[in-house]
Amino acid sequence: MTARCGRHAPATGSRRDRLRRATSAQHAALEARLEAGGCFDSLDGYARYLGAMAPLYAALEDALHAAGAGRLLPDWPRRRKAGLVRADLRALGARAPAIARVASGAEAGAMAALWHAGVVFAALYVLEGATLGGAVLARRVLRLGLTRERGAAFLDPYGLDRSTMWQGFLRALEGAELTPEEEGDLGPRSAAVFDLFAARVAAIAPGRAGRADVGAAPSAAAGGVA
Repeated sequence: MTARCGRHAPATGSRRDRLRRATSAQHAALEARLEAGGCFDSLDGYARYLGAMAPLYAALEDALHAAGAGRLLPDWPRRRKAGLVRADLRALGARAPAIARVASGAEAGAMAALWHAGVVFAALYVLEGATLGGAVLARRVLRLGLTRERGAAFLDPYGLDRSTMWQGFLRALEGAELTPEEEGDLGPRSAAVFDLFAARVAAIAPGRAGRADVGAAPSAAAGGVA
């Protein structure tokens, strides 16, 4: 790609580290809100969580696909998880609650924006980090009587390959040729994706915000241990 001049200062440090710094506060707040909302303590809480995630994953993955994620990550089809969310909901005999059936105006606007390679990697950082950390949550929901084959496929889709898949994403992230504009958008657009997750979680755990910033054990949701 041809470099563009002007609006963005040269980036320093690894992209992974810059993305982590750009989203660390949101990551911690989102994990705490999920804990406060009891999203992984009961089948009902887990179904509410899946119902909130289903349309968001579908919208994000459709946008990523249209933006050429398959060209940036050859194993992109394996990384798509919206179908697993829907399958887990069916296994639970649950449907997405009304508040989560359609994308909000903010989500629709974000999906309609022009996505370049920097935005693709920013969104994938959040989604793949969530998958890496999802193994922790999978162990919790297994105690509710679920399995990877029934109800918990979304949380740990890669199984024993999870580390390999994460390292593959990091290699693609660090090795991509990005313009200065794309480079500069990595952190802000990753933070914007976290905001979409936060809005979804707030909708299924209303009135819990006062507990969202303190004292919660890490849930390893959206962003995982990235």
